[in-house]
Amino acid sequence: MSLRHRLSRPWVAPALLALVVALVGFWARRELHDSTERKVGDLLRVVCDSNVAALTTWMTAKEREAALIAADPRVRSLAEQLHALGLEGDDEALRASPLQDEFRRLLTRLALDRGTGGGTEGVLGFSLFDTGGRRFAAMDPSRIGWRHQVVDTAEATRVLGGEALV
Repeated sequence: MSLRHRLSRPWVAPALLALVVALVGFWARRELHDSTERKVGDLLRVVCDSNVAALTTWMTAKEREAALIAADPRVRSLAEQLHALGLEGDDEALRASPLQDEFRRLLTRLALDRGTGGGTEGVLGFSLFDTGGRRFAAMDPSRIGWRHQVVDTAEATRVLGGEALV
């Protein structure tokens, strides 16, 4: 049978057309998928970048806020008194000290004055540690006396050297 005779059969033309349509469809699907994937990737990068920028701005504001609160002479005075009481080593006496409540109230009030939120919702917590990692003041009184396990020794060295890290 000759090539001309084979092509003259009624099913050959539709089969070739179907093959061409299938190849064009496969190519178009691939192009659409790749294009959509690139656009979604670009969009996700923009969203991620804007979230990172917003979080960076928020963290900077919180660092400044914490530095202002820590610089308050009343905070420093109470922290020094609590630290001195903590040096005695009696965790129960430290927990029961009226200075703890005064310290919590003062920090909450200062945080509210700085616009961190309503009530203690704006103050997620705080802890003060001595150089040995012992917690001598905290928003949650049950944590007073706990030892802090230092994970990042370089960061702990900076803090013990007097640098404020927030």
